[in-house]
Amino acid sequence: MSPVFERMFNSDFKEKDANEIKLPGKSFELMQMLLLVAHPRIQKDLTVDNSMQLLPLAEEYQMDRIKEKCEACVRENLRNGARSRPDFFLRCLNLSERHNLMDIWELALDRCSSVPLNDCINSPEFKNTSPTSSRFLTLFGDRKTQTQTRQLNCNHCGRSIQYTEKAHGRYM
Repeated sequence: MSPVFERMFNSDFKEKDANEIKLPGKSFELMQMLLLVAHPRIQKDLTVDNSMQLLPLAEEYQMDRIKEKCEACVRENLRNGARSRPDFFLRCLNLSERHNLMDIWELALDRCSSVPLNDCINSPEFKNTSPTSSRFLTLFGDRKTQTQTRQLNCNHCGRSIQYTEKAHGRYM
């Protein structure tokens, strides 16, 4: 389940014999949801909202199976367009950048480029966007008529991304 929990409860940590464990900064509801999703007999269904909340916890507690399920849920919601709002696209962009999920980051960036740039910039989520993502958004949002191949380096992960702007402002 979780190597972190495994060490916590089966090693000589104080949590091993404790009746109650303090997890500062974690809400009871979110931890309960994580355990309900992880429990083999319950396996509570994921929604895109709880996936976006649980993904950081699953990563922190090294729960790879849960993290993969959360990623798949977010990815599917970006692909199927169930939520076609800039704030959702930007939340996905920000989450994916914080957790180095490049395929979701690229998909979220593509979805952002499908709406007017001002809708993204005026979204409350835009203030959480990194300088690198903001730079990509403005590159793709304002250039509707040119076709150019460029390469940009991500300051966050160090990867270099090559893209081709097309007439409709998206990249390849």
